[in-house]
Amino acid sequence: MEKVMDRKSFVVVLVHWYLSLATIICMFTYGYGNPNALCRKREREALLTFKQGITDPSNQLTSWIGEECCMWKGIGCDNITGHVIRLNLTKSNGPASDKLGGVISDSLLKLENLQYLDLSSNSFEDNHFPSFFGYFRNLRFLNLSDVGFRSSTANPYQLGNLSNLHSLDIQGLFLNIDNLEWLSHLSLLEFLDMSEIDLSKTSASLQVPIQGAFQNMSALRHLYLRGTNFSYSIPNWLYNMTTLERLDLSNNHIQGVLPSAFGRLSQLMYLDLSNNSLEGKLPRFLGNLCNLQHLDLSYNKLNGGAVYELLGNSSACSAPSLEFLNLATNKLSGVVPPWFWNHSSQMSFLDLSDNNFHGSITSLSCGVEVYLGSNNFSGPLPNISSTIRYLDLSNNLFSGFSTAFCEDLVVHDLSFLDLSRNLLSGEIPDCWMFNYVLLEELYLGNNKLTGNIPSSIGSIPSLLSLSLHKNNLEGNLPLSMENQTAIELLDLSENHFSGILPLWFGKSLFTLMVLVLRSNNFSGGLPQELCRQTQLQILDVSSNNFSGSIPRCFGNFTAMVRPAYGNRIFDFIPPKGGFSQSTFLVRNGMEYEYRNILALVTSMDLSSNNLIGEIPEELTNLYGLLLLNLSNNQLHGKIPEKINAMKLLESLDVSMNQLIGVIPQGMASLTFLSHLNLSYNNFSGRIPSSTQLQSFTGLSFIGNHDLCGPPLTPSCIGDDTPPEPTTPNFDDKGGEHDGGWIDMKWFYISMPLGFVVGFWGVFAPLALNKAWRSVYFKFFDDMKYRLAL
Repeated sequence: MEKVMDRKSFVVVLVHWYLSLATIICMFTYGYGNPNALCRKREREALLTFKQGITDPSNQLTSWIGEECCMWKGIGCDNITGHVIRLNLTKSNGPASDKLGGVISDSLLKLENLQYLDLSSNSFEDNHFPSFFGYFRNLRFLNLSDVGFRSSTANPYQLGNLSNLHSLDIQGLFLNIDNLEWLSHLSLLEFLDMSEIDLSKTSASLQVPIQGAFQNMSALRHLYLRGTNFSYSIPNWLYNMTTLERLDLSNNHIQGVLPSAFGRLSQLMYLDLSNNSLEGKLPRFLGNLCNLQHLDLSYNKLNGGAVYELLGNSSACSAPSLEFLNLATNKLSGVVPPWFWNHSSQMSFLDLSDNNFHGSITSLSCGVEVYLGSNNFSGPLPNISSTIRYLDLSNNLFSGFSTAFCEDLVVHDLSFLDLSRNLLSGEIPDCWMFNYVLLEELYLGNNKLTGNIPSSIGSIPSLLSLSLHKNNLEGNLPLSMENQTAIELLDLSENHFSGILPLWFGKSLFTLMVLVLRSNNFSGGLPQELCRQTQLQILDVSSNNFSGSIPRCFGNFTAMVRPAYGNRIFDFIPPKGGFSQSTFLVRNGMEYEYRNILALVTSMDLSSNNLIGEIPEELTNLYGLLLLNLSNNQLHGKIPEKINAMKLLESLDVSMNQLIGVIPQGMASLTFLSHLNLSYNNFSGRIPSSTQLQSFTGLSFIGNHDLCGPPLTPSCIGDDTPPEPTTPNFDDKGGEHDGGWIDMKWFYISMPLGFVVGFWGVFAPLALNKAWRSVYFKFFDDMKYRLAL
């Protein structure tokens, strides 16, 4: 009996002990009841010292008051000891002006138990790489990506002391690294991102198989070296890192072929080798990487191999796992077998664009995004899976809509469809209202389509962009298009549409940003209702039969009225349709395709019509206008005197009209003007003198018989005997010649100074600000042109 009682007592004690322990753990977990869980005074003072050196324009650190620092935003404490173990001040969202800046104080070293430090995406330009970071011995996570540290001439060797580090992200730092030996001391690293750091000086050392910096990283699973400027072939030591799950070597200069040794990386789930110079065939071993879910080999020079083998070798893999495949912009060719499209149903992203694949496609059962543009696929358009949201079949040889395109009554998820630049003929099917109600962007341009616009297209409720450019469509515009209250881009150019411009263009389409009706048979006057388009920034109604005068209210297009001091590259609101929108505009006799940058363009083209009357002075209110073409009409009167207010004007064409009078002196101040055509009018007098106007050839002014002065050959009256130039007497130390000598000295001094200031005023921001540089070069890279037919 005593044994039974003892056993019961033991159980009661054990249960009591367990409940007490659980209660204590819960108390510790939530920081209750233990004075040791409070913020340590020494560490609180260290954080406040750190705060004093920080600029905080968005008031991110307003909670840093009071004694309990463990409750401050971005601070995490150990629930038992109260030591600060986590400091997270990342600012990944919001404009650059809201980010933290200032000087990072070494008072942070008093946080001796710090395990997690994230200062990423801030603007600490006032700091060199802090050398004291190497003394956070307990640090396990460090993220300094895109913090804006100043360029340093030294390696961040001190980070090699962080032997407990599991994750290191220093992406985008301006470091000048000549070796990576310090990385070999970080044997516990599981995550490493050194993307966008110049490692060109270490490229040779990356080839060393034994002394390589990555040899001791047996735990490394994620390695990102995107945009690091190293070249040569893929280093051999990489194939021994069999724990790798994610590898990104994109945007480099890697050459050669993909060796079969890649097959050793059996754990790879993510592989990105895009934007390199890889050659040869698609290797078959990639199909044996059974865990591979993401493969990007786009923008290389691959020229052979069977794409279908990438779906997995059935003998090696029980089921294909590839969800993302991008082979765009290579030199791949061959027929894609029909079964490939059926077996790719597990993919959410497929991009084979800009290659030489051919063959027919009966159906597409792939997932969300499919891009097959710029190949040689042929036959009728394929049946489309209802799950596809983005489909690009442009610039192929498709010859007609399949019967199933409208037969099924399934509501598709499709929001983007590009069928432009094919051989599509016949009428456009009339099934858009029921089957494609979610469609936002529809591109059918550069085909051989005939007939009228089906009324169902005008009934797509969410349509943002519609391009029917360069077909053989005709008739009046359907009344149903009045329902397109969300549309931003409408391009009906180079067709045979006729009739007057409907009044609902101004009454219903309030969101219109781009309206291109060029080269049709529209007639009548330009309706005043168009002036209600406050967001319209591109208007092209050239080469039609419009008559009457230019409405004065055209000077009220709000989107074309921007302050002359505004920054055109950054001062815009992106369209809801994103940056995939594109259209064709004629500029200087050339047809340009504006793709992805429409929000940066303002243009008005009323040329080649039957417009009469004077040029409205109100047009000079369009301070933000870049392109203005009023040529080949019957306009008379003078060029408005206030044209100098259009400071951003880059192209002006008023040729082949009946304009008279002198050229306004204010035109000499249009410093951005790169194209000018005033030919074949009745201008008279002297061409205003300026570096800008005299830089154009006589062709810009030809056909004005009473016009004189450079660059025209006839000189103006009184210009035949130019005054004798005064030669300064450099030997004379005094008298009236001193001014000439001083002017000459200032000329030689100011010329190099002006060059230096001008050069660095433009290129220094581009060199130091990655965001500006990206926008600037993208602006020009995205602009393609071709000769107008």
